Amino acid sequence: MIRVLGLALLLFGTEVMAINCGDQGRASQSVVAWSGEQELGFWEVTDDSLKVLSLQERDVAVRVTPAPKERYERLRHAGDWHPEIVRIDILAADSDDLLVRGWGGANSLQDFKIESLGKGGLKLLLLKPVCVRVGQDD
Repeated sequence: MIRVLGLALLLFGTEVMAINCGDQGRASQSVVAWSGEQELGFWEVTDDSLKVLSLQERDVAVRVTPAPKERYERLRHAGDWHPEIVRIDILAADSDDLLVRGWGGANSLQDFKIESLGKGGLKLLLLKPVCVRVGQDD
């Protein structure tokens, strides 16, 4: 796990993070995945695309999407400001059957330890920079 976090910090240095902000300052969601001690990959999330990962016992497909407005409405009682939330779907790669659905912060560490994912489970480090404009006159 330490290697994965180190890799994420290396990959997400300030120069790389600036690339993830794009020309309009809209950050993109990225994910680092591992199971047990096995590093599985790093990818930038695009639309509703699936990322296939090979776990020790099986292949799974991961989809990370923004939370719908209704999900935030459920949190209204807790105040006006909340961290950005994403929906995480983990499906069987061979059948597209939903194995688990979770919700988490756009910048968070998610740990899925369910029997259908095998002994190592699946950990996802979700990364989405906050972009600010620098070097521009107001």
